[in-house]
Amino acid sequence: MTGNGRSCEPSLQLDLGNAMKTKHHLFNHTRLRSIPGSALAAITWIAFFPCQSSHGNEFISGDTVINGRLAIGEEATRFHFGTESLWVKAEKIRLRFDDVPLPGGEEQADWQFIFNDTGRITGGDFFAIESSVAQNRMFRIDGAAPENALRINDDGDVGLGVESPVQAIHIRRGNNPAIRLQQDNSSGFTPQAWDMAGNEANFFVRDVTHGHQVPFRIQAGAPTDSVNVRSNGKVGLAGATNPRANVHVHVDPDAGEGVIIGPGIGNDMVPANAATLHVEGTAFIAETLEIGSSRERKEHIGAFTLEEALTTLQDLQPRRFHYRGDPEAQLGFIAEDVPEMVATAERKSLRPMDFVALLTRIVQEHESTRQTLMQTVAQQEAAIASLTAQLQVIKGPASR
Repeated sequence: MTGNGRSCEPSLQLDLGNAMKTKHHLFNHTRLRSIPGSALAAITWIAFFPCQSSHGNEFISGDTVINGRLAIGEEATRFHFGTESLWVKAEKIRLRFDDVPLPGGEEQADWQFIFNDTGRITGGDFFAIESSVAQNRMFRIDGAAPENALRINDDGDVGLGVESPVQAIHIRRGNNPAIRLQQDNSSGFTPQAWDMAGNEANFFVRDVTHGHQVPFRIQAGAPTDSVNVRSNGKVGLAGATNPRANVHVHVDPDAGEGVIIGPGIGNDMVPANAATLHVEGTAFIAETLEIGSSRERKEHIGAFTLEEALTTLQDLQPRRFHYRGDPEAQLGFIAEDVPEMVATAERKSLRPMDFVALLTRIVQEHESTRQTLMQTVAQQEAAIASLTAQLQVIKGPASR
């Protein structure tokens, strides 16, 4: 019985005692009704039903099982199967899934598999999945896509160009694997595109829209915790794992500068030294500058002699000068010319506290000398006053 209600009798019955030895059979506008008995039976029969509906389509009512391989399509002619279970051969191949809603149910989307575009010469070479009602192709693989272009393993990890992905998303490419984040103007906002990429030299973020600028870069081999942003918003740099301020820079005394404020291109402008903070230019402090000077931070503490201080002071050569490019004149000393006692190792900078200590030692000695002189003067004045009084006593009777 066909799907249109017409009763059809078998139009052909075959003895397949020998035909079963062939690899496959071609059926043109016919349908397999049943295959009773064992495949090893010497005689079996198949029935062909050329029954058609009013629209020229043939219907089979009930379950149908094909024990073997199937080739269909307008151009499916005699050929040899390989490992294929289903072979579709046609100029325009479409496989459609039409979801019929239950009575009273909502209309569901229908889906279609598309194999290449219409036309063998001008059409595209791809496989796509399309929502047939809206005709939106939300998935497409081009025919020339490389091996492992998309791979999902047993753990759900997605590989792009990777045979065995090891992370949730694993991307591999021979040069600069990248992810592009692109905003168009479909929602009324200004278009903008960013790239996140990495290679043997850097991981970086690139502003594609504005001249491919690279505002963020991490060099390969950077140490752990180079940048550490805590949950409280405080930022640790250069290994500061527990920042105690909004920005906390960990400084290794043997690694050179902790923070340099100044030109960052080239090495000519900033001399190498052990400064924790290096300012290339003028530093302005609106309120208080405190210099750590606790005994807890120091060792080899000792005094220096007055002779050392006086000799150093005598050898200092105060100068008037201009910093290059600065029209304002200043007074001070030249680092290369100061005495050894107040010189730095590189002789490229000076420590103000050295001069404060030097002058303090000399001033203290001058103050001690002044106090001694004042005491001497006081004693001398007292002696003069005593002598004057005695002289007045001596002169007294004579004057009468």
